[in-house]
Amino acid sequence: MVLILSISAIPTNTIPALGFRHADKVAHFFEYSILGFLAVQSFKPLNGYNLFYIIFSGFIFGAFDEWWQSFISDRCTSLFDMLSDNFGMLLSSIFFYKSSNEQ
Repeated sequence: MVLILSISAIPTNTIPALGFRHADKVAHFFEYSILGFLAVQSFKPLNGYNLFYIIFSGFIFGAFDEWWQSFISDRCTSLFDMLSDNFGMLLSSIFFYKSSNEQ
């Protein structure tokens, strides 16, 4: 979480372009996918209640992250960035929850 907030504190004009449209949305998705994976790994045994808590907490953190960016020079909040965060958190949490329960 500290790493995500640290990356969010970097002004946009200092971040190199990735070379394709909506690259920032892909980056948001992967950041929160990793967060979802790590969160699922931290709960053992993992049940449906914990999964809900992980996803809900990720959504709240994503909203906080977007709010935090509004205070950074050359950054702005974006509903679409937050949706990318949420999809990354949701899909990775469910995927790793299901794969950990199959073992």
